[in-house]
Amino acid sequence: MDTPQPQPLVPGLPIPSPDDFARIPGLFQRWELQQVVKPGLEFYLEPGEKLTDGTQLFAVYSRQPRGKRAAR
Repeated sequence: MDTPQPQPLVPGLPIPSPDDFARIPGLFQRWELQQVVKPGLEFYLEPGEKLTDGTQLFAVYSRQPRGKRAAR
């Protein structure tokens, strides 16, 4: 079985490399994102599973902004 390729949430925007981001553990509901997202970081959200009532959950990834990342 082929693994589905991730699709951007906004058509036309590139999908960031998973190596650039660290996953924040858990899946989050839309209204919980304000507790997860913090100033000074960049975030990538990916749709996760849905609850039985149809509520969409999201996986959240974060990274330092480009100018603040350590050289590899």
